[in-house]
Amino acid sequence: MENSQPNKPADDQHVSKTSAGEKPLRKRWLMERVVVWLGILLLIGIAFLEGSSRNQYETSFKALQTAINARDEKLRTVGIPVGDVGKHIKGFAFHSDKIEEESTTPVRGEPVITKKRYVRYQWPSLFRHYEVKLGFSNTDKDQVVTVDPVIPGINN
Repeated sequence: MENSQPNKPADDQHVSKTSAGEKPLRKRWLMERVVVWLGILLLIGIAFLEGSSRNQYETSFKALQTAINARDEKLRTVGIPVGDVGKHIKGFAFHSDKIEEESTTPVRGEPVITKKRYVRYQWPSLFRHYEVKLGFSNTDKDQVVTVDPVIPGINN
């Protein structure tokens, strides 16, 4: 019994037709292709997330620095109201409002513990830490006067 189509490979070999003298190529399974393309799409998604988070962080940080350092000549104040901070935040950022205790050691006597309010904005990222910390004025509790990048392990 001879195969009626001698040039057609058997189904279990999974090879493609090639010209004479070339090594036959193995056909890829559908599931193998799906896995490869999903991997490629995942890597593209991660690169997009990282790039957009960094861009949004840098744009927001520069906008906040510029706004806070701009001096209001009428009021003779530096800073921005807390309600205006959202105008300078770009993209999707997580927001947290915390009151932290800070201790200062005076020249004589017991350490003084003060409570200070901070607002933090953090942009999502898998490999980097994109976060800014906004500090408030001691006299006007609704006036943001400092913006600092948060570096894990140093000033968090």
